[in-house]
Amino acid sequence: MPPIEVRIVAGPKNQVETSLAQGNKVTQTQVAGIPADKILVTTSGPASGAVIIVFEHQAYTFEIEEAPGSDDAAFQLVLDSFSFPS
Repeated sequence: MPPIEVRIVAGPKNQVETSLAQGNKVTQTQVAGIPADKILVTTSGPASGAVIIVFEHQAYTFEIEEAPGSDDAAFQLVLDSFSFPS
C-alpha cells in the first residue's frame, strides 16, 4: 500500500479545494462512484508530485493524498476499493 493520508473536513469541497488546486493540474476522476477532482501538485516544494483526490459525500469533503514518488498503480487500487456503507 502506498503512503496515503485521508482527511475529512466538514462542509462543501469548494471551500477546501480552491487553495489546493491553485497553480496545480486538476483532472476529473471517480471514487466510490462519486465524481472527484484529481489534483497533481506541480508547484515547487516538498509536496511537488503529490496527488490529492478531493470529493464530497454527505456534506463532508474527503481528501485522499498520495505522497510524491509513490506507486500510482497501488494508489489507483486504493481508490478503486474505496466505498461507503449503504
